[in-house]
Amino acid sequence: EGDRIDLAGTGITSFGQLVITQNGADTLISGLPSGDSLTLNNFTAGNLTADDFIWGAVTLTIATDNGYDLHGLYGDISNADINTGTATATHFDASNSGSGHTLHVDGTGLTYDGSGNLTGGTISAVTIASTATDDTLVTMTGFAIAAAELQAAIDTFAAGDPSDPTRAGPLSSIFNLYAYTATGGDGNDVLPSFANTDTFDGGAGFNTVDYVHYGAGITVNLADPSQNTGNA
Repeated sequence: EGDRIDLAGTGITSFGQLVITQNGADTLISGLPSGDSLTLNNFTAGNLTADDFIWGAVTLTIATDNGYDLHGLYGDISNADINTGTATATHFDASNSGSGHTLHVDGTGLTYDGSGNLTGGTISAVTIASTATDDTLVTMTGFAIAAAELQAAIDTFAAGDPSDPTRAGPLSSIFNLYAYTATGGDGNDVLPSFANTDTFDGGAGFNTVDYVHYGAGITVNLADPSQNTGNA
């Protein structure tokens, strides 16, 4: 993973909000709060993409005390069908009959096609709940995900061969845009780590950090953190 520009907390939540121009051999990034700008020396403006930035800080909280494994997050999202009766410009519910979970999704400007697939808008928060009881299991707030981009990533994951790890690439590209503060419950939780500087508090129980979405090998040494590599 290369270096990224951290825009978390600036109010800038998407690539389109930035003004990026070539200034000689350098790249000028403007449109930042208070009229600030950023210059990248000896860098070509056309090489910048959304993946070169951290867009925000997401708060991820495990609300159940029975333990929760977020290793299956992508499958839970991709196999959930939107309940068109709940679909508005600011909210929809999507149910996964296989996992027994319902996703309560909030956003702005959400639009849908005739089949209930997302076509536009921005997703800001996802709550995973038990379909049977509607008890909250996990909350994630602080996103600014382009809904149409998420739909395309979901379609790629759902259509791919489960044995092919590359099918998760588009979803990882989305979730890797954020830095996470993850807090576990009182059970045995599995918390995901993505590509940026994440913070973990497992709470009680025996907890695991899952680096499968990081995309590269790491070294974790709790006794001597100076030996850590990658995203550890």
